[in-house]
Amino acid sequence: MTAEQRENIRKDIERMIPHIARQQGVFNDDVESVIIDEFVDEDDFVVIQWPEVQELMTKEGFHLNASLANDEWSLEKYGSSAYFVNKQWLSKVG
Repeated sequence: MTAEQRENIRKDIERMIPHIARQQGVFNDDVESVIIDEFVDEDDFVVIQWPEVQELMTKEGFHLNASLANDEWSLEKYGSSAYFVNKQWLSKVG
């Protein structure tokens, strides 16, 4: 799957989350965590914290291959401004 395809799927999922949450009577974060747990393989990503991630933010494709770790668990574990970064992309941009 290409980075563009992954991004398109992610956008589609994000659009579905509010609808699913309303149907199930739960918060969006709860629904999102279920979707992420089911479909995202942790082995594909690495957490990079601030300030190290700052250099990567200027690289082409960063926003397609990184996601802000802003759920409650990640904030407690990694602090603010940490990102989940796709390992395959990271190996290409070095």
